[in-house]
Amino acid sequence: SDTTELWRSLGGDPLLVTQVLQVLIDKLKTPTSQEGRITSDTEIDRHLAAAEPLSATRAFFEVVLALQSSKAVQELLPELFPVLLQQVNRTLGQE
Repeated sequence: SDTTELWRSLGGDPLLVTQVLQVLIDKLKTPTSQEGRITSDTEIDRHLAAAEPLSATRAFFEVVLALQSSKAVQELLPELFPVLLQQVNRTLGQE
């Protein structure tokens, strides 16, 4: 898809990759705007609350997949690993 190509292109740029990865990590660290305070019981609201961090996780995957060097991931690994574990926990906690 076009979005996948965009993330891969960003991952292929050695000047941007560390910044892009840091922005995605920050996005994963930040609770979604609806997390913890969903006021509506509609299925759409729940879906949107769950989709945002999953989209950031998928984008992170595409950027890492396109990396020409793993140096950026190695530098961010101490911060990345707990964030991804937290995302797995959130995802498995979804009904």
